[in-house]
Amino acid sequence: MQLSLEQLSSLKQQHEDELQELQKQLETLSGAKRRFLNARLALDEIKNSEEGDKLLVPLNSSLYVPGRILKPNTVTVELGTGYYCEKDVPAAKELIDRKVYSSQSNLLIELTEHNIGYPIRFN
Repeated sequence: MQLSLEQLSSLKQQHEDELQELQKQLETLSGAKRRFLNARLALDEIKNSEEGDKLLVPLNSSLYVPGRILKPNTVTVELGTGYYCEKDVPAAKELIDRKVYSSQSNLLIELTEHNIGYPIRFN
């Protein structure tokens, strides 16, 4: 099958657009993974805390407010879309691990669907 120069150019543009979209998704998933791993590190640090200890509570990525630890062995976790619950620290770590695994799986599925044939490393 012969393609004209115009058809080849259109095909090239379509693949470049798909690649840019995949790159955006990769950056989004990598950012989510980084936030999950930071949360897991915070859980490791908080396990040595005692009731009444002071800490800074993040409201977003750049705004923190002072707080105190009420229950050192229990944390509030976001389940998704504004739903929260209390979990003990090991259960919270398991939730984070599942979310990291899920984000990596979603990325692999996306890459497979687009027939991306090069190896991906998860940092």
